[in-house]
Amino acid sequence: MRYQLLILTILLFFLTISCEEDIVDNSNHYNNQYSDKKISFVIPTHGYPGDTFWIYGENLKDTTFCKVFLGEFECPTNIESDSILSAVVPVIDSGFYNIKVSFSDTVIKFNNKFQVFYGEKKYPKIDSISPLSGKPGITMFIYGKDFGEILSNVKIYFDNTLVKILSFNDSVISVEVPELNTGYYDIKLIAYNTGINFSDGFCIINSPYDFNKVFIHPKRMIQVTLKCHTRRF
Repeated sequence: MRYQLLILTILLFFLTISCEEDIVDNSNHYNNQYSDKKISFVIPTHGYPGDTFWIYGENLKDTTFCKVFLGEFECPTNIESDSILSAVVPVIDSGFYNIKVSFSDTVIKFNNKFQVFYGEKKYPKIDSISPLSGKPGITMFIYGKDFGEILSNVKIYFDNTLVKILSFNDSVISVEVPELNTGYYDIKLIAYNTGINFSDGFCIINSPYDFNKVFIHPKRMIQVTLKCHTRRF
């Protein structure tokens, strides 16, 4: 009889633990599955203490509680709209930090990490580009300084078109000229959370028939004849 009571007691003990685990699991499942808040992307994913970064998503407006964290460090947070949060990088050591947003009903962790720089803030500068014109697919070189050391933190645009970076270091970047229509395009570089434009831009020429075309430069509002770029095609 005593052995039967002992066996019954053990069974009841394990049954109680199992029920408690089920309750905890159901709670986590509820938070993850039924929360309607989502983070889509963060811009930028690097910066210095005091810099602002933006978090884009859905249903982010929470008047009760909303805080952004880099690792365990709280960032001053502002709710811009239902789909945008802004936060300021706190004064913390340089390194990579997990991005976390805490709401009243759930906590969302972003997959990518945020890189914090420290020391004197750098401002990238473009000195020149070469060549100044050519057809899609050729390589264009950008010369300057303070482009950075991490490729994922640097972006190059022809107007609003993001282009492929072929090689990269702190003073020289090579990119592939994109497949765009004949015309002038502003060259924009983003590094260290700073965007700069090269003054002259790049002229894309798709065929020899474009050499004699005359069109209006979109930024300078002057007529330009592509014939002057024949030697670079």
